Amino acid sequence: MSDPAVTAADVVQAYLADQVGVILARRGELRDGASDSVHKSRVATRRLRSTLRTFRRLFRREVTDPLRDDVRWLARALGGARDVDVMGGRILAAVDGLDEGLVVGDARARMTTTLEVRRAEALASLGEVLDSERYADLIGRLEELAERPPWRGRASKPAGAVLPRKLERAVGRVDRAWEAAGRTDADESLHLLHETRKRAKAVRYGCELLVPVGGKRAGNAVAAWERVTEEFGELQDASVALTWLREIEPRFTGGVVAGLELAERERLRHHLPDPQGRPARVVARLVEKLA
Repeated sequence: MSDPAVTAADVVQAYLADQVGVILARRGELRDGASDSVHKSRVATRRLRSTLRTFRRLFRREVTDPLRDDVRWLARALGGARDVDVMGGRILAAVDGLDEGLVVGDARARMTTTLEVRRAEALASLGEVLDSERYADLIGRLEELAERPPWRGRASKPAGAVLPRKLERAVGRVDRAWEAAGRTDADESLHLLHETRKRAKAVRYGCELLVPVGGKRAGNAVAAWERVTEEFGELQDASVALTWLREIEPRFTGGVVAGLELAERERLRHHLPDPQGRPARVVARLVEKLA
């Protein structure tokens, strides 16, 4: 049983403040396009949005719903640069792993040049966002969120009486997406598996938030859901890489790499971890501990 003196607001605010702190600390480095700063800032925006959604009934939504929209806007700007880093690294590593005879002419150089142009464009777009009034306003609202969240309802109640139920509902959303993916054809299932991954991330972040009150069981839940999100993420990366390859190198070498990505995508599709197995059980044990 969790400490009744620790409220839901105490736990959620600490997590929100951590994510806002990451965004604030990385602002200067973002302008230089530092890959690590882009990545960590993007993850922090995801955690913020997820928390404001999973625990949305604790907040005055007329405040937090528009804030979530603006955080998503920032996340998309960060995602442009991050996607080039991830996809570019993946594609060029695959080319470097090919037998020499499969890399025809200047294929690698063409890919590298195209990726460099894409990253420069993404960073230019990010720079426009960082220079905008909307971004300056967002930073002020995030600072306000970290210091004085707009609480309502049961936020003042003990954490164990409020937060586990919200986490259980997040698990339910994963279940529904996972089951829907299993009932559709192959093409549609890829979209639903991506939705399953996004919902699994919400559970993972919810488990992270509960570590201060859930201890080892919360840590076990984080690890279990991290595995789910990472393996589903590999499937998504393979799918996205296929699209990128059609765009940046629709020639022989690109086709060879695309064939490898297609084979990997299909392998992953049939070996995904079942979120209704151990991941669901560790959350159930966490909820039991906190109740």
